[in-house]
Amino acid sequence: MTDNAAFAAFVDKEISPLLAAMRLRNQQSRRMVKIGAALGGLAGFVAVAVLNHFSPLAPFSFVLLVGVAILLGAAPGWVKISKSKDEFADQHIARIAAFLGLDYQGKNFTPPYFQAFLETGLAPKSDRQTFTRLLAGTRNKVPFSFYEAHLQEWRTRTTGKTTRRELVTVFRGQFLHSAYPRKFAGKTIIVRDAGWFNKLGALGKGKGLKRVGLADPEFEKIFEVYSTDQVESRYLIDPLFMERLKRMEGRNKKRTITAAFSQGSMLVSLKGAGQYLPSLSRKEATALALADETKTGIERIFALLDSLVTRA
Repeated sequence: MTDNAAFAAFVDKEISPLLAAMRLRNQQSRRMVKIGAALGGLAGFVAVAVLNHFSPLAPFSFVLLVGVAILLGAAPGWVKISKSKDEFADQHIARIAAFLGLDYQGKNFTPPYFQAFLETGLAPKSDRQTFTRLLAGTRNKVPFSFYEAHLQEWRTRTTGKTTRRELVTVFRGQFLHSAYPRKFAGKTIIVRDAGWFNKLGALGKGKGLKRVGLADPEFEKIFEVYSTDQVESRYLIDPLFMERLKRMEGRNKKRTITAAFSQGSMLVSLKGAGQYLPSLSRKEATALALADETKTGIERIFALLDSLVTRA
């Protein structure tokens, strides 16, 4: 059986029943939405009639109260639909990951090596962190982990005489960690520009990190490199690596790529809106089409590893 045929057979056995069950639940939930909206609207009309009897309401208030009642009536059904979609997404990704020899956890996990991302400055300091969709396993016998991250920080904003604290997103994207086949002892960081790098605090001062000059003007227009070992950094960031990172930059226009070599590993940060794996939003898609999208998303992670980590 060919790889495509094996995957199609797997989808027919493992994914199609999940999709059918989700769509049946959602069909029932949509009926709940309609019934809930109708009952909410009826309750809203009754409430408005009673209130209007004691104190006449403006037309705007009438429409607003009935509209709110309809939304409240429909809300439980919409919540069920959203929950059903999330459960299907996690279950189907987990099964496809297992088919590809990977482990998957949708949420409630300790983010692997997150401290390393903080220490290298690839992850900014934050007060609230949300981590989802952890994929872990090996690629060409090299272990890796990849997960989504949303980091927020409390900030105080003053407008006129009003001061308020609010959570502000400081990072949304993905973190990739992998053991690195080439041996190295120092720390090397690849960032976008000196202005952004300076905001990382004391990384460039007092910790032995110095800027590295590389013989590729095109690469240096996009990235800057800082390292504790000039010779070692040029060994790691050789012409092949620079060429592949530039191509990756071209393919990921919606994401800002930064990376680091530290403690025998490679760290990659992909900052940008949107999940790396598909959101499964197409209502009429077949199980095979949805599974192909997810498999393609995972293969994009493999391509990332092949380019930057497990290269020859």
